[in-house]
Amino acid sequence: MQLDAAIDEFASPAQGNAPKNFEGLNFTQAPARVLLVDDDVCDLKRLQRAVAAAFPDTKIVLADNVRSGVEKLAAEPFDCVVTDHHLTDGTGVDLALQTACIIDDPVPPPIVMVTADEQATTAVNALRVGIYDFIIKSDLTPSSIQRAINHALEKSRLQRANVAAHRALFVQAEELQRSNEALTQFAAVASHDLKEPLRTIGGFTQLLEKRYRDQIDSEGQEYLDFIVDAVGRMNGLIDGLLQFAKVGQQSALEEVDLNDVVASCLASLNELIESNQAQIQVGELPKVTGDRRLLGQLLQNLITNAIKFRGEPAPEVQIEAKRQADAWQISVQDNGIGIAEQHFERIFKIFTRLHARDEYAGSGIGLSLCKRIAEHHRGQILVQSAPGEGSCFTIELPVPDAAAAQNQSGSEDHART
Repeated sequence: MQLDAAIDEFASPAQGNAPKNFEGLNFTQAPARVLLVDDDVCDLKRLQRAVAAAFPDTKIVLADNVRSGVEKLAAEPFDCVVTDHHLTDGTGVDLALQTACIIDDPVPPPIVMVTADEQATTAVNALRVGIYDFIIKSDLTPSSIQRAINHALEKSRLQRANVAAHRALFVQAEELQRSNEALTQFAAVASHDLKEPLRTIGGFTQLLEKRYRDQIDSEGQEYLDFIVDAVGRMNGLIDGLLQFAKVGQQSALEEVDLNDVVASCLASLNELIESNQAQIQVGELPKVTGDRRLLGQLLQNLITNAIKFRGEPAPEVQIEAKRQADAWQISVQDNGIGIAEQHFERIFKIFTRLHARDEYAGSGIGLSLCKRIAEHHRGQILVQSAPGEGSCFTIELPVPDAAAAQNQSGSEDHART
């Protein structure tokens, strides 16, 4: 018969030459153990010969019905299963479903189905329940068996790699969550424990100044002023660290109108704006998905810096937005002292200062906090500047539809783990 001739040709090629019909086939993925299931003895033997011809070194185990196949699968591991569709006590689909139930593995052995039924619905239904490949009996040859098994093994390998990657990602996400929680707890405890001695130093310094004011000369008063100033700066650093550590913790994501956020920032900075005679121009700003409080903190920090790092002219600050592909670019531009290009990356590192404290006050945390907030919103912050020519800080945030798609993708990946 045609199958027998194909097996003979495949199993006994001319010396030094592979059969012409099988040139280019991959022989390197041979399974170690294959289970064959068919209730027709003749078909089972012919299937055995075809698999043996395709994979000479593979151990082949035979079963004649669903129950026998399930028992063998439960007793020992197999790299692949080849089953007939119609069996005396069920179907190949039943075998696939029961295999998934009895084997404690997210990726059970791949199953290839062989059938005389050429209807497309049979193949579609089989593939839907996890059958890896489908062969029509009239097309059964060592070549088709080899291709189907290799294809099933490759799909199984990719599924295992995907499961392993998702597990690793899930573990990393859990570790990151624990790390963030530990960081927040540490920052809160450190804030409390560090502020306690500061309060003591500040309190006794004020008491010393009050009780011994007449006995302290000008130099002594200057020392006391240094202490009070240092206590204030230390308090500011601790508060900044706590804010930095808390970014992303219990963050409430919602639709945020940045026009409202900027209006609130300007109201809070009214005294600073008036004292510096700053001119603030605000264009039409978009709605984004994010944490209203954090976005307000981000924009207020940038507006404050734009006013604080001023030159001789009164500060002029322009806030505007434009859309680029799937991102909104919100820019805060000023006419201040500017920044040299070699400092563009450095300014976003925590505790980095480019100026002495007597020139410009600050803790060196503000821009690092801005960067952390932007990244928490799946965005980034960039700067363009030159000394004496002002600075332009640009926040890139996903448009709401793109942000929702990213979050949905992340949720689906998490669910699949």
